[in-house]
Amino acid sequence: MTLRELPIYLKRLGPTKDRKMTVYLLEMLISTPERVVSEPLGVYDTMRKAKSHLNKVENIRPETESVSFNIMKFEMNDKPSILKMKEVAMQYVGEELFMMFHQGMLEQMVEPDGSFSYVVTGKFKGALEKAITRFHDSAEDGPFEV
Repeated sequence: MTLRELPIYLKRLGPTKDRKMTVYLLEMLISTPERVVSEPLGVYDTMRKAKSHLNKVENIRPETESVSFNIMKFEMNDKPSILKMKEVAMQYVGEELFMMFHQGMLEQMVEPDGSFSYVVTGKFKGALEKAITRFHDSAEDGPFEV
């Protein structure tokens, strides 16, 4: 490889700071009564290649009730989906707390360490306790049953 070819080669290698690279993971899922096992079979740079290999795998190992195949799309160096879900959930919780605060349901307190906490106002305390009791009483396997 010449020095002139090196930038072209590096560009083909994958993602840079400004450019994402998508990869496709072909996996085999094996289900048993006790667990589900994911066995990675290959990683491809296009969905077309992943599907092509999926078809070849299915020809030698057809899907059954306990064996299935899946193709998952990933962005290289991206956050794991569980972290993304946590961020979205925390944003939602923050929006709900803000709404409840503005409706007068919560009072914001400043703790000695400078952190914030929220206390249900007396006006809504009874209604909230009833709602929580109803929720837990209606759950067949609620967390408070003994």
